[in-house]
Amino acid sequence: MEVAVTSSARGAQGKGIVVVKPPDYYEQYRKFVEAGDEKEVVAGVLGPLLGPGSILDVGAGCGDIPEILGLRTRDYTAIECHVQCVEVLRAKSLNVIEATFPCNLTRRYDNILLCYCLYGGRFQCEAILDAAWGALEEGGRIIVVTFRDHLDDYNRLLHRIGHTLRGHGDRYFAMILRKLESLAPVTRDVAHSSLYGRDLGELADVLSFMATNSNAGTVQRRGEIRETILAERPYLDGLYRTESGAYRFPIVHHVLVITKGMTMPREQSGSRGRVS
Repeated sequence: MEVAVTSSARGAQGKGIVVVKPPDYYEQYRKFVEAGDEKEVVAGVLGPLLGPGSILDVGAGCGDIPEILGLRTRDYTAIECHVQCVEVLRAKSLNVIEATFPCNLTRRYDNILLCYCLYGGRFQCEAILDAAWGALEEGGRIIVVTFRDHLDDYNRLLHRIGHTLRGHGDRYFAMILRKLESLAPVTRDVAHSSLYGRDLGELADVLSFMATNSNAGTVQRRGEIRETILAERPYLDGLYRTESGAYRFPIVHHVLVITKGMTMPREQSGSRGRVS
C-alpha cells in the first residue's frame, strides 16, 4: 500500500495548504537532480539576481542551489517540509525551518526564492505569493522560477502522451504572472538546462518523476507515465538521442522577479525585461 508523506500549513482566509509526496519522493528527487544540470543552470541565473541582505529559500529541497552559490556564508534560511531533505540541509550547516510555507516567521527578508513551489491551484499559488510579499523587506525582491507550457520539448511530450491538456500550463503561468503584476512590475528571463539518460529507461525515469511531482502524483501514476514515454521511442530517438546512443532532453526555466517598493503608472502596467 502506498503511503504518502504529507505536510500542511494555513494559508489565506484560514484555508489549509497541504503538500503530499509519494513515499519514495526523496530517492526519486535525488535521481532527478543527478540526471541533469538544472541546479547549476538555475544557480547561475539566481546568483546575479540576488540582492544584498538576507535570503529566504522556500522549498529548498536538499540545498543544492545555496551550496553552489556559497550561501552558507550569508544570512540564509531555508524552508522545507520533507524530513529527509531537512536532514540534508542541516547536515550542510544551513539554517532551516521545517515547515510548509506559508508559516509563522519572526522576521522579514531581503530576498525570497520560490523555485518550483508554485503549484496546487490558484488559491495555493496566491496564498504563497501573498505570504512571501508580506515577509519581504521594503526594497527586497521575490524571485520565482517555474515552467511554462509554450510548446517547449517537455510539455510537447506531455501533450503527446495525453498527460496534460494543451495550453493548461500557459494558463497557469499567466495566472502566476497576473498575481505578481498585481504586486509590482515584473522582469522576466529564461534559462535552459538538460536532462541526460544513458538509455531511454533512465530518461523516462526522470521525465515521469517531473510529470508527477505534484500533490496529485503517485508511484502508480509515475509508472504509467514511464511506460507511455517508453512507447514513444521512435519519436524520442529522432529528437533527443545523441550519436553515442545516450539521450539529452532540453528543459526551459522561466524566471520572474518583483521588487517591493517599485511602482508604475497604470497605463504602463505589464511585465518588464526580456520576454520569451
